Amino acid sequence: MSVKVLCSSKKCKSDLQRSFGYFAHSSRRQREFKDFQNFFNSENHKILQHSEIRWLSLHACINRIIEQWDPLKLYFQRQYLKDKNISAEFLSQNFEDDIIKLYFYALDYIIPIPKMNVIFQGDFFTVQTINICWYYF
Repeated sequence: MSVKVLCSSKKCKSDLQRSFGYFAHSSRRQREFKDFQNFFNSENHKILQHSEIRWLSLHACINRIIEQWDPLKLYFQRQYLKDKNISAEFLSQNFEDDIIKLYFYALDYIIPIPKMNVIFQGDFFTVQTINICWYYF
C-alpha cells in the first residue's frame, strides 16, 4: 500500500464508512458480530457512522474501530471465508494490515479536539484545565 493512499483522510473515512455500512442494514450481521464481541470479551458496541456534518464524530468512530479491532478482524475473515463476499474480503485485508491499525492509533492520538471540547464544557475552568489543553497541543 502506498504512503499516499495510507495517509489520505479520505481513505480513513472510507474505511470507517465501509465498516459501518457492512452492518448498517443487516440485523443478522449485527447478531453474528455480537457473538465475536462476546468471544473476545469486548463491549457489545455498534460500529458508529461518521458524518461529515458532525465532524466531532470522527474521533468517536476511530475510537470504536480501535476498541473493536480484534472482533472485527476475525469477523471479516470468517465472513470472507464463509461467503466469499467482496466487501468482507476488502475489510478483512484492512483489519489484517498492522500499518492501517497503526494509522488509526495515530489518528486517535492526534485528534484531541473532542477531548478539549469536553474539558471546556465543564462546570468550572482551572489552571489544570489549561495544562491539560497545553498537553494536547
